[in-house]
Amino acid sequence: VNLESWSDLPLLNFVNQFYQGSTLSDRDPIERLSIIADTYDSFIRIAPHEIEQLRQRILRFKRVLARLGISPNALDLSPSRLETFWFVFRQIFAFVIGFPIACLGFLLFCIPYQAVDYLAKIKGEELDIIATIKVLSGIIFYPIWLSSITLLVWYYFGFSLGLTVLALILLIALYTLVFIEKRSEAFMQAKIMLNTLSLRS
Repeated sequence: VNLESWSDLPLLNFVNQFYQGSTLSDRDPIERLSIIADTYDSFIRIAPHEIEQLRQRILRFKRVLARLGISPNALDLSPSRLETFWFVFRQIFAFVIGFPIACLGFLLFCIPYQAVDYLAKIKGEELDIIATIKVLSGIIFYPIWLSSITLLVWYYFGFSLGLTVLALILLIALYTLVFIEKRSEAFMQAKIMLNTLSLRS
């Protein structure tokens, strides 16, 4: 890619993402970017003032998309009423069924989670140090917490029930993580959909 000003490369990369369904869309991304860059340089020589105005408009549009959390690819989304209804129905159904289980997961791991978070806050200030402390302390606290619950159930109710409770707790913990990830993803999809519709209007 040949550019007189390499500071324009992020801008051209942004423009490059809009070429879908065009004659350039089937080309290699690097080749397509090179064509866009050559065209951009040619227009700068012919009409620099107009290109600068267009450049500012594209930069403003890029900032709007970034603020709304929308990618250029999302602008082509045109969900039908049936797709929208099915999306809302799936999210409501998953929330009604999964929320009680996720709440149970929160309650089961509330104490070790708070302990790990508190230890990370008092021992570290930089993000990488905090992340390292959370990982290392989590390796210690969570197994101890699981072992304590399992041993208590084993002591009072027997070995078989202790192992059963351990297996259930692990499944609930895994489901809680998946529930949080999926609901966060669904929230972002809904946000992007609404922002895209409002941007079009």
